[in-house]
Amino acid sequence: MRRPGAWRRPAAPDLISAAAQEASEHAERVETSEVGDSTLERLRTQVIWLSRRYVWEAPLPLFVEMRALQEQTRRALERRVHPAQAGELYFLAGALCGLMANASMDMGRRVPADTLARAAWTYGRIAGHRSLMGWARGMQASVALWDRRYEDAAGYAEDGLTQLPRGQGGARLHMLRARAGAMLGWTREAEDDLLKAADARESGAGDELHDGFAGEFAFRPAKHAYYTAVTHLHLGQPARAIEQARTALGLYEREDRQNRSYGCEAMAGAHLAVAHLMEDDPGGAEQALTPLLALPPERRIDSLAETLQSTRPLVRGLLAERLESFCATGLPQSAARALPESLGESQGKSQGSEGDLR
Repeated sequence: MRRPGAWRRPAAPDLISAAAQEASEHAERVETSEVGDSTLERLRTQVIWLSRRYVWEAPLPLFVEMRALQEQTRRALERRVHPAQAGELYFLAGALCGLMANASMDMGRRVPADTLARAAWTYGRIAGHRSLMGWARGMQASVALWDRRYEDAAGYAEDGLTQLPRGQGGARLHMLRARAGAMLGWTREAEDDLLKAADARESGAGDELHDGFAGEFAFRPAKHAYYTAVTHLHLGQPARAIEQARTALGLYEREDRQNRSYGCEAMAGAHLAVAHLMEDDPGGAEQALTPLLALPPERRIDSLAETLQSTRPLVRGLLAERLESFCATGLPQSAARALPESLGESQGKSQGSEGDLR
């Protein structure tokens, strides 16, 4: 004898209830983040502060801080975080890579600078952060300019403009493309980019990186004028370069400490000296060079020494000796002594002729 109902099929599981239960349990798990809001706030504040300090402090100690903070950011990403938190952490990691790329350039390490800039672009793409992607492409363009890869520089700037066509960031990218075009002999294109840079600055709204974080990420009017001077110099227009370099120096003098970039101000002075030499005015060149020679070694960035070296065949006497001593002891040498593990690596620096007026 069988029990009543023994011939019935077993009841099917309630799939709808099961799916709801599974979703609820998963949501409860992902709701719990191992990274608190206060941690994210702290990391963001520290990145902003590093960016702003870089304008007036020596690069090498800041690089050490950047690397330590980047490690904290990476460790946070390895923990359980919300998607929005992950996006913020990827953005901060990318911003730190960008700052480290800039510091690497100042220390004369172009290959690591390019690698870090590329990492910054990748983090920006993962985070969906267009201004970081545009800034990182600009950093790659800057590395390529100093490495004499001018077509690469123009290409990076062009790609950056697809992400960041307006505002300070767009103006910077147009100026970088103008500098590359001038070195390639693309006079009309370079002059067109000078006009587009001014339009981009006027027509664009602010963004989180250039206007919010600011500091080293900003492209303020003084730096814009300095880049304009460099472009005119490469176009063979020393008189216009002198005018723009003086404008840049005047703007830097009126800046407050937080926005007065000693590196860019020194570079504007160095290019002013080059322009005076091109105008056969050694007295004007000496006047422009004299304040630069007071910079302490830890602030003598690599691009400054390279620019000043281009003037050495054109100056004589005591000034030539002072320039030789100045260029022999600077930030790259200090960094090599402080970071001995870097000595065996390639610096990736192109060696040009001393007469190449950069």
